Amino acid sequence: MLYPIHNLKERGFRLGATVFLDKIYISKDLDAKLTPVERHIIWAHELYHSLCEHRIQLILLWILCLGITPLVNIFRRRMELEADRYAIYKTRDIDAFIGLMDKLEHGKSTHPAKEERIKLAEAMRGKI
Repeated sequence: MLYPIHNLKERGFRLGATVFLDKIYISKDLDAKLTPVERHIIWAHELYHSLCEHRIQLILLWILCLGITPLVNIFRRRMELEADRYAIYKTRDIDAFIGLMDKLEHGKSTHPAKEERIKLAEAMRGKI
């Protein structure tokens, strides 16, 4: 289940979604723009982060990498692509995933570039 929340950006999050205390939160601004399939994609993506305990992994990586942000971000981007792959596999809707990419904010070093995420989706065509 997604929990829409006002002012997600003001609380330190980008326009998007996040997992906190086993609940998936989504900005109301983004939620208003989504189709039901796109909501399901976000839900599956964030669920994957939760199932794989990516938050705990990131904390451990931060410690092991001595807080060197570029190194940690390499792993974060890989985790994001894994979550994307899972969401595409679960929803089996590559076109909806690509459409969702146009609705998300991109450009932070913690997430893959929009083009990289779309390339991943396109590579999955015919394989799911």
